[in-house]
Amino acid sequence: YHDAGAVIARIVRPADRARAGIALAYALVSAGQPGAESALGAALRAATVGREESLRALELAAPSLAALGGGALLAAAAAAVDEVDRWL
Repeated sequence: YHDAGAVIARIVRPADRARAGIALAYALVSAGQPGAESALGAALRAATVGREESLRALELAAPSLAALGGGALLAAAAAAVDEVDRWL
């Protein structure tokens, strides 16, 4: 897991970088390793190039979000998505 973050950072396309970061976060949380929150945060930031990409990233991140914070974190993410949709 140590070098994965550096490899992901070199991915040029934001959507691909986001998908790779989400996969890393899920692997870290599943293995009980530290860094899942950071990896997931970086991945979600990478996906903020548009509404569609952001929503797709949140969809892919749902298993990691559930593992990290359970239903409360999923509900908070859903509320944030709802808030963003009101801006548009």
